[in-house]
Amino acid sequence: MLGIFSRIRRQLFLTNKVRRYVLYSIGEVLFSVLGILIANWLAKSEERNKQQIQEIRILNGIKESLAQDTLTLKPILKSIPL
Repeated sequence: MLGIFSRIRRQLFLTNKVRRYVLYSIGEVLFSVLGILIANWLAKSEERNKQQIQEIRILNGIKESLAQDTLTLKPILKSIPL
């Protein structure tokens, strides 16, 4: 694939088609930047997913702890006269 791009670039440069060469170069840079932006977006979305999973685990732990505390305190509260 890289050989094809090198061949196109060489042909454009050697045939003195400067305008096309410049447009080709700009397009190549734009595709590179676009690829970097997509890779960055994917990495950030993966990191967000990991954080959400961790938050869900923490919230489940809090929920289980509250349930256990409720079971422990119910008999104590029933034994206290109002």
